[in-house]
Amino acid sequence: MVQKINFSADDLKILAHVLGELKMTCRPSFKQIQPIVQIKPAEQEFGAENGIYTLDELNNLSQTNQFLPAHIDAIKMNGTSWFYSDDEPFDFYSTKARVILSFAPQRMLDPKILKNKSIYHHIQKMLATLSLQGNLSEQEVLQFFPENICRKIYELDPPREHILNTLMSSIEQVRRVLFLHLLAHHTNDIQQLPEFQKFQQNTVNSPNLLKQFLKKDYMGFILAERWGYISNAKQLISYQQLRDVPRHPSKLMPDPILAPDFDPAALSDNDQNRWLYHMGYPLQNPTQLYQDFKNALSFVAPQKNKNVVSYDDAMSAIWSYQSIEQFKQILAAYPREKKLETFLTKHFPTEISTDNVIIEHPNNTQSPEQVTHFDSFYIRGKGVASDKSAKKQTDGSLLLKESEFHDWLTHSNTNAHANSGYQGSAKILSQDLHLLMAFVDTLQEAHDRKRGVSLNGFIRQKKQTVQN
Repeated sequence: MVQKINFSADDLKILAHVLGELKMTCRPSFKQIQPIVQIKPAEQEFGAENGIYTLDELNNLSQTNQFLPAHIDAIKMNGTSWFYSDDEPFDFYSTKARVILSFAPQRMLDPKILKNKSIYHHIQKMLATLSLQGNLSEQEVLQFFPENICRKIYELDPPREHILNTLMSSIEQVRRVLFLHLLAHHTNDIQQLPEFQKFQQNTVNSPNLLKQFLKKDYMGFILAERWGYISNAKQLISYQQLRDVPRHPSKLMPDPILAPDFDPAALSDNDQNRWLYHMGYPLQNPTQLYQDFKNALSFVAPQKNKNVVSYDDAMSAIWSYQSIEQFKQILAAYPREKKLETFLTKHFPTEISTDNVIIEHPNNTQSPEQVTHFDSFYIRGKGVASDKSAKKQTDGSLLLKESEFHDWLTHSNTNAHANSGYQGSAKILSQDLHLLMAFVDTLQEAHDRKRGVSLNGFIRQKKQTVQN
């Protein structure tokens, strides 16, 4: 019989903060998910993907029950037709007014959201009242969207990147607490397991054998449940697997545009939108996600955590992993080097030069250095900085702050594994997203020139769309 050892106070605090951050992300306050309402005077024209139409033209088609142009639909209430498009499903035009509803501006809105009967019914009620009264105040419009409807909208079209980033940090912190607790208190119990003895026979002996065993086939989660520390291990394992998607997107969630047999003509509008706005990441039901973690960690109560990753930082940090993976693939094509500066010097000598600059250190001291210049970037050790960040001094010298150089690979590992300071790493990846993408594209071009190939123009065009 394995004796259960209580978690330390520090471990319990970590797990409580994990639940707290998940709750903030998956169950935000009602005020956060209420719509922002704009009611504007009626406009003469309606612009959609396939052209611009006058409201009179559309109104005539609708009132005579004729087909509307592609991507445009209408809701007819009390004799008034309210038009909306697939790409702006909560932006309603009519000959009486224009109504814009913004449900949490950090996420894109799926046109399928209006196919939900309960949501559609509340939209109808709002437009019916507007059709009769001609105008409503913001507070009057909000009455048509009670909490259950706002939560349904959030659940159907949540901020994917923010949820995925929170999921990554949550499962990593839970895994670390569980595995370290098992290693600290159950070494002998693990060594007595038939599964471990079989694993030991088939594995080269190493000082990390126990740790490797807990990682293999997610045995750490399985044992934590078997010995009474958590419940719902199967669901946590599925989230651990999902956590790897943004880290290895080409393997686990391939980009259709990069597929060898990709046909641009076969890309549907929905596929295009998914690629541009969601980058292929799987949709997670936020309510279910929080509930699964809450069930697994039922012995702690969610505690508010001040050190969380913001929406914008989470979104950009997740997007950055596409470039990070591409970066790693280029590096893997050559002998391994510890420093990026050494890597470029050895393998791309004709692509680089050196500049004499002044480096300002965090303690405000300065020292002259020779720094590698690659295209429009400075490389120093493992870090990259834009050459636009160099400031020309009165004596003609260039000054670069040491803090401008960012080691993106380390920051991505820190953020993905929820290591100490992962919030700060997410912020750097977010701030540097376009710089990171530009650097990796430049490095890819140099790598392709060396191999005598070039990047497909269509792929480059799509990448530029995301950057813009």
